[in-house]
Amino acid sequence: MDGSAVSFFTDQSHFWRYFRDRLALSFLAAPGPLAVLAHGLARHLDVARRDTLWVGEQFVPPRAEDGHIPLHGISRGVSRTRFDKPDRYRVRVEQAAEWHKLGGKAQGLPQIIKEYGYSDAVIYDCRHDDPALWAHFDVLTLNPPPDFSQADVDAAFALANQYKPARSVIRKIQFARQHDVPIYIGAGMQCRIVIDHYVKEQETQPPVTTLTLGAAVQSVIFVEHYISAGAE
Repeated sequence: MDGSAVSFFTDQSHFWRYFRDRLALSFLAAPGPLAVLAHGLARHLDVARRDTLWVGEQFVPPRAEDGHIPLHGISRGVSRTRFDKPDRYRVRVEQAAEWHKLGGKAQGLPQIIKEYGYSDAVIYDCRHDDPALWAHFDVLTLNPPPDFSQADVDAAFALANQYKPARSVIRKIQFARQHDVPIYIGAGMQCRIVIDHYVKEQETQPPVTTLTLGAAVQSVIFVEHYISAGAE
């Protein structure tokens, strides 16, 4: 039996199965001129069906190909910034409607930051430290991505600044990274390192601290991003 005969009887294309099994036309029972024409038509209809479904998916951001995401962003008023990585820009576009509802609300900003890729974001009201800072707030986040860099700092700040309450002011963004350190002796301690990070100042990835004396249950590294009038 040649390959065409095998294809005729074993082809599982959508329209061919419909023609052969559902319509059950008599001339499709065995290979012949009409059966060959019907088989070819079914395969072309399958291609048209696949292309139609693909076109439909391009209008749905979660299913659209990467090349179409900027077009969805324009239609939703979400322009890509120089801080956005491709995967995070896709998140911004896909979540545009939901984030629009959450934007401007103190309880909404932590969820936006978390969905953007930074876990456990907390908003701290600075009026607790100084009543004069009644409009200021801090953004505290845990465990930034492993390749955390200057771009992440800028991206998180730009995102928080876009979706914060209108008249509020960001005082600082703090990133905290936690990691476990082996216990060598039966004591426990916590290491806290704070790196002040200012706008336009290049900062490299903070080193992981190794504690060799005593014992350490956990070390936490904080990178604080301030807005300073004196920054160059």
